[in-house]
Amino acid sequence: MSTFFMVLRMIMTLLPTIVEIVKKIEEMFPAPGAGPKKLALVIDTITDIYESSPDLSKSVPKETVIATVTKIVARIVALFNSLGIFKTAPTA
Repeated sequence: MSTFFMVLRMIMTLLPTIVEIVKKIEEMFPAPGAGPKKLALVIDTITDIYESSPDLSKSVPKETVIATVTKIVARIVALFNSLGIFKTAPTA
């Protein structure tokens, strides 16, 4: 299977989990301005999942997983912000 399809399969498998992790972290830590720390927690969590899954770690490089998840999290957060699901800090 090509790398593209392996990454696509990984995304389709992890996407619901990533969305739930992002929502849960925001619920637990709603402090504005803590985005980088929240992202780090998401990445660490996904990295732990990746490292505990021999099938996934054999098929997709860790760097690819981290880069892809980082982009997906940014899009999820932007969507939730635009829909008012996440409350953003007012700008000065």
